[in-house]
Amino acid sequence: MRHIVALIAGAVVLLVVLLGGCIGGMVYVGIAALRSHSSVQPALAQASSDPRVTAVLGTPVEQGFMATGNVAFSGATQTANLSIALRGPLGKGKLVYSATRVAGGQWLVQSMRFEPQNGTPVELIAPNGPLLPPATGPGAAPGEPAPPAPNGGE
Repeated sequence: MRHIVALIAGAVVLLVVLLGGCIGGMVYVGIAALRSHSSVQPALAQASSDPRVTAVLGTPVEQGFMATGNVAFSGATQTANLSIALRGPLGKGKLVYSATRVAGGQWLVQSMRFEPQNGTPVELIAPNGPLLPPATGPGAAPGEPAPPAPNGGE
């Protein structure tokens, strides 16, 4: 009888551990999907180039692990309402924004604010302003195209 009780207890513990692992895996996949969303890199470029953000976080400004929010599709329109953790050598904070894109076009921001871990939130962009594209090459500042190659690109 003791063996059966021990076997049942072991099976219950194993099921709890497996269930916890599955739930943890799903949470990780969800966070990873939000962190890699197509609106995140332009939003990070916008925040990283803002002197009010770099004054609080220092440089470089990097994306932290945590990301929360939602992405919705309605026909050809995609809407992202995200909160992305930011960190730098001087501190931490989060970037909270809402943006919309129609038919694969440019992301337009409805709101974007930086919320430092300690301090007052700062509005970063005017409503309905475009998100800057990320830097596209070596030596490019965020949101600007890469400088032309010497000798006309040859």
